[in-house]
Amino acid sequence: MIKQFGDHNWRQLRIPETPEFLPRRTRYGDDGSWSNGLTPIAYQDKVSILEWGDLKSALDKSHEDQSQPMYFQRDTWLKEGERYSQGNIGYCWSFAGTACMADCRAAEGKETVQLSAVSMGYLVGWKNKGNYLESYINGVRDTGVASVEYVDGDINSTNRNPDTYKDGWKEDRKKYRLAEIWDTDARSGDRTMILHCATILALTARPIHGAWNWWGHSVDLCGMRFDESLPNNVAFILRNSHNEDDFLELTGSRAVPDEAYAYVSTVLA
Repeated sequence: MIKQFGDHNWRQLRIPETPEFLPRRTRYGDDGSWSNGLTPIAYQDKVSILEWGDLKSALDKSHEDQSQPMYFQRDTWLKEGERYSQGNIGYCWSFAGTACMADCRAAEGKETVQLSAVSMGYLVGWKNKGNYLESYINGVRDTGVASVEYVDGDINSTNRNPDTYKDGWKEDRKKYRLAEIWDTDARSGDRTMILHCATILALTARPIHGAWNWWGHSVDLCGMRFDESLPNNVAFILRNSHNEDDFLELTGSRAVPDEAYAYVSTVLA
């Protein structure tokens, strides 16, 4: 069951007093890629960005085929009814990015290995604080994210004391690094962002590391669906990290993310 949050009940979402992610500083990509299509390592041919008239058919087919990342989660790293929780630390930036890493590995058909979001705490000096999404992105491309085997054996661990991690955790994380990422163009308005996100989710089956300024929050954007009755005709389906055991769905005037980065491929282990 997907929990829905439209314009009438945004208040039901947990909105932190201090934003857990900070506004973007870095862009990955250029105007040509946003306008003409994206060319990831994982594909030999360019993936053309969807036209608005093709949005419904593309999203409907991806649900029929169960090819969006939300379906991979059920079969791999976060089965139905399991919770994903960052507890009392402001690490949405890492829980979201780490979820995207797990989704991407699942899309690549790699062995299921649960990854530890808290192991990326070195990026903020192990403090309980927010962070830039590109800080996580650059960190997971460079050093990688450790498996839970080395950090309490718990996907929801909030243990920020690396001295208690198992020996070898820094070597372990090198196996789980991001290889390629796509950016999206928030500057061109909601419709462009919707088409970019739908192209990524429906045509390439890759997850999106997304963030919303009004929410001060980042999540794993793992699905979209078309519904003509909704504003902008789409709902964004999320894997949140505030202890939910199911997906959340955002609709309405504030549903379009302000930042969205597709995790396209991970390194060969």
